[in-house]
Amino acid sequence: MKKKQLSLEILARIFFLTAGITKCVEVGGRSHYFRAAACTGALYHIELYLICGDSLSGDEIGLPAGVYHLAVQDYAARCLRQGDYRAAISESLGRSEVPEAVFVCTSTYWRNAWKYQSRTYRHCFWDSGTMLANFLAVTASYDVSVRLNAGFKDNMVNTLLGLDTRDEVSLAVMELGERNPIQVEASRIDSVNFKITPLSASPVDCPEIRKIHDPSTLRGENDVLDWRSNAEKIPK
Repeated sequence: MKKKQLSLEILARIFFLTAGITKCVEVGGRSHYFRAAACTGALYHIELYLICGDSLSGDEIGLPAGVYHLAVQDYAARCLRQGDYRAAISESLGRSEVPEAVFVCTSTYWRNAWKYQSRTYRHCFWDSGTMLANFLAVTASYDVSVRLNAGFKDNMVNTLLGLDTRDEVSLAVMELGERNPIQVEASRIDSVNFKITPLSASPVDCPEIRKIHDPSTLRGENDVLDWRSNAEKIPK
């Protein structure tokens, strides 16, 4: 049976039920926000990005092809790059087809590390895991085809999203919808420097996190394919 085609409305619900703010409670003059997925210390260091083509549309509005940051605080998609970069994502995965849309989850280390220091690296995957559990449940409820990828060209995906990898890195790439053979070459990925609001007035660096992460970075297509081949082997 053919899976359901993606729409802007479905993607918005996936975003909300994966990472959205579900309620706000006022206690002692302060606002406390509750999210769809739990996070260590309620620090919410996991971010979501969307890469889509022009074929994605809604009942009233469409979402132009581009790379978007999905902002939880105001439930908005902010365009980081214009154009269809799905082929670039497929190249980073060593795949020969493009999906309808792609989500990428990242971790902004400092938002968790100010409290938990270098142990934050473990929290990256615990906390993204709780969000991915929600993500899989929601996509299943909409009968949307999905493929999770933990192995990809790290630098390529990070550059596409415009990440400063001293502070933020990609953790997982989630392909959504029907996949079709690549028809066009991947768009060139130029480096970008976004104006970023400081994470803190007095941030403390945790270089141990980068020392843990860097050795596991996949830098080329052979690295990705070798990793996937080893990951798919089932011990007898």
